[in-house]
Amino acid sequence: MLTSRPCAGNREPASEPNDRARCEYPHPRGPRPPRSPFARIVRGSGVRFFAPDVAFSDARRFLPELLRKRGVPVTDADAVLLWLEHVIEPVPSEIYDSLETVARRRLRGRDEDDWPILASALALGCPVWTEDTDFFGCGIAVWTTARVEIFLEAQETRRQADEE
Repeated sequence: MLTSRPCAGNREPASEPNDRARCEYPHPRGPRPPRSPFARIVRGSGVRFFAPDVAFSDARRFLPELLRKRGVPVTDADAVLLWLEHVIEPVPSEIYDSLETVARRRLRGRDEDDWPILASALALGCPVWTEDTDFFGCGIAVWTTARVEIFLEAQETRRQADEE
């Protein structure tokens, strides 16, 4: 989920970005600068990213096998997930649990195991960034990666214009 505005309601799932640890990749040789223009744009965009807390535990459980299948070294998996937790703010289950029934109903006939993502988006009033078509038609805005890139590039253009 992403938002360029404060979350709906009075429920802030995490501290302000400036209060968080530096968003640097914890590499043994030290932090590396972002390699892509996309990564640099995200850092300066003011956009906040969220994911239900269960997404991080699922990633820890399933990521090593997915990486092995793709021939990617598993040794960096934990470091990448730690870095992602500084970029993507975990949403505690207390914020989205009450919306489980609503989310499951909207996902009926699809992958109902994705309910924490939909429930978090509903609780925070955020769109979902995904390529998973199960979320299309669930009553929330769904952004694909291509659309997020367009949005972030526009944010960067505005930021640069404001600096001039």
